[in-house]
Amino acid sequence: AAAGPAVEEMLGKKPKAYWRLDEFAGPRALDASPNGIDALYGPRVLHYLSGPNDKAFAKGGINRSAFLAGDRISARIAGLTGRDYTISLWFWSGTAKGVMEGTEWLAARGTPFGAPQDAVGLCENKEGRRTLTLEAPGGTRELPVPGTIERWKWNHLDVSRSGDTIRVALNGGSPAVVESRVSTQPTPDTFFFGGSSSLEGTFEGRLDEIAVFDRPLSDTEIAGLFRAGGGAP
Repeated sequence: AAAGPAVEEMLGKKPKAYWRLDEFAGPRALDASPNGIDALYGPRVLHYLSGPNDKAFAKGGINRSAFLAGDRISARIAGLTGRDYTISLWFWSGTAKGVMEGTEWLAARGTPFGAPQDAVGLCENKEGRRTLTLEAPGGTRELPVPGTIERWKWNHLDVSRSGDTIRVALNGGSPAVVESRVSTQPTPDTFFFGGSSSLEGTFEGRLDEIAVFDRPLSDTEIAGLFRAGGGAP
């Protein structure tokens, strides 16, 4: 299928890397940007499942995604060691209500098998509501993002850092803003999706349309990506 308008919208913002996750098999997730930065699938990943919004992402065909079942996707973006970046992705949770154990990490930055520097994951609170959690320098905290996260439904997540400020937005809504001071040393240039850098708390569900930018996207740009992907205005 030809790339849909949401793909063109993403590429127009010039990501450092953009993985469509439409492969028949691993181990490589091909970069759709001109930069050629392929990601690596872990061995316990299922391929070529249906993804979000065919019309937006796959003109005249079916959009595809990857299902993670105890593993993750990782990519090293050489030179992206500054404190400014954005991660954009779509996720679909497969875990049944009431059985989620701890946090299922959606996106993280860190060193392989080390503690993550920034990580955002999915968890259930005491009321059984699915929420987002941030692990970053300064501690772990629940993120007060508006909206609901339902099982078997696609959601759009954006995580951005600008210096010591982290912004996390769900489905193009108002972001949760957290101050988190980081070391002045170069930060890790490896990113993980569907699991943290430590390989603990892997996500059970589908991921698609993952992009990493070397700058913090604005709230307007993030809302635009959500709308382009078929989200409500």
